[in-house]
Parts: sequence; C-alpha cells; structure tokens
Amino acid sequence: TPFLRSPDNGFILFPSGRLQTDLYTFNRNEVAGNKSLNDTFLLRRARLEVTGWIGGLAYFSIAGDFAQGPPAAAAPVAPSNIATTDDYIALAPWNNLAILQVGQYDAPFTLENRTSDKYFDFMERSITVRAFGIPDNKEIGAMIHGFNDDKNFYYSLGVFNGDGQNFKNIDDQADWMGRAWIAPFSFQGDGPLHDVEIGGSFWTGDRANTLSFTSQTTQAGFTFLNNGSFGFTPMGGTAETIQLRQVGRLKAFAGELNAPIDHKYGVRGEFVWKDSPLSADNITNNATTILGGAD
Repeated sequence: TPFLRSPDNGFILFPSGRLQTDLYTFNRNEVAGNKSLNDTFLLRRARLEVTGWIGGLAYFSIAGDFAQGPPAAAAPVAPSNIATTDDYIALAPWNNLAILQVGQYDAPFTLENRTSDKYFDFMERSITVRAFGIPDNKEIGAMIHGFNDDKNFYYSLGVFNGDGQNFKNIDDQADWMGRAWIAPFSFQGDGPLHDVEIGGSFWTGDRANTLSFTSQTTQAGFTFLNNGSFGFTPMGGTAETIQLRQVGRLKAFAGELNAPIDHKYGVRGEFVWKDSPLSADNITNNATTILGGAD
C-alpha cells in the first residue's frame, strides 16, 4: 500500500482502491420466462479508500463503493446516505488496549462479519453469517474495542442505530453488540497452537415496526427467503401488498472457533442463533395496517 507521510510522522495517509470482478455461470433447467439467473459478468466491488493516522492518537477511514448505486427507497423510510462503506474515525489514547471507534463499519457480531472482504478464505462471507447472521453487514454507531500487545484476548462492545448500512435511526431505539475472544494457548509461549482463538458475540435491540427483514440470498444472488413486499388477494377482496417488518426484541448469539495449527493447517467454524419477531403489515397505498405476526 502506498503512503504519504509528513516529515515528523504527525500525519500519515494511505490512499488505496479495490476492484473485484466476477463471472457467474449457471447450470439450470430452463423455465419459460425465468430470467432470474443469467450468465453474467459483474462488478462486485469498485472502491476508493483513504485511511490514515493523525499523530499517534487518532486514525480514520473513508470509503465509497462505485459498484453500487445509491440505496433504493424503502418503507417506511428511504436510506439517509449514498452507498458508502467503511467511514469512521477512532481515538486510541491507550494504544491497542482501548480504542473508541465512531462511524459506519463492519458490525462486531461474528468473526466472519468482522473480517474484511480482502482477507476471506472464500469468495464471500458464508450464508451462515452473510444471509442469516447479520445480512446488513455494517452498522452506524460507536464501540470500544481492543487487545493486549501479546494478543492473548480481544474485546468489543458497541451501541448502534440498528437499521443497517446508510440508515439513520428509524425508531428511536438502539442496538447493543459485543464480541470477544481469548487465545488460551498463547499464555504458554510459542507453540503450534499459540494463535488458536475461542470466542463469542451477542446482539440485541428493540424494534418498533421498522424496516422489513432483509431477504436472504445465495452468493450468486438467488433469493431463497424473500422477506420483502409480496402480493396477496384475500378471497372476494382486492389485491393487497404485504411486508414483513421487524418489531419487538431481537436476540442473537454466536460462537466462534478459529484454530490455525502452526499456521500450516487449521479449522474455522461459527454457530449462530437468532430470534427476530416480525409483523405482517398491509402497506397498500402507503397506508400501514398490522395484520398479524411472524417469528
């Protein structure tokens, strides 16, 4: 990564970019009129990024993704920002032991969600994390996180809007997230299991009839659980538009194991449990009527 540095090291700037191009091909049975899965080239990411340090106390990251257009309008409100990615500033008065980070960034829930897409083992995050665990990926808020110099442990605890990437707070409620891990063999000195990490994370927040629950898709973009708007016509009635929206207390927990063995072999796995109450709303003609619930 190139950098620009002042003579006294009081200001360091790291300009960078990221470009990811994909080719998708599908082996499928042709269905008349089904064009949801076409062979295609795709710009997955096209980012310009600037990170840097201001003295030894503060660092920042500013990034925009030109592979994505501005977010589409959504009920009950539209996103508040354009398609930005990681945009935050952080203060580190105690070096790595305690860092205050404020802005938009990968939310501290699960190991893989906190792993940059530059360092995935596979092309994208797994369905366990990306579709089911935390499909919004990024949140806007503040967190305190840190680790000791020997990297025996890591912790993070934060408060967030809870409405996903590029959204202001919609329902005047806040979400809490936290994640921590410990490297139990690191206390014994160098060895093949020195960097084995065991950890977990949690996520909770109350919702008051906010955004629809994010649809869940495969890596190639095929929707297997559509939680957005869908049409419904009651017997003898007129057509209605129904949307499943988040309401009530969200509760989620995750466990993680990251076990590199002498940095030659390894195993990594995660478990996610999640409970998200939903309301079935009739949003025909922009008027909202709660018809029932789901979970």
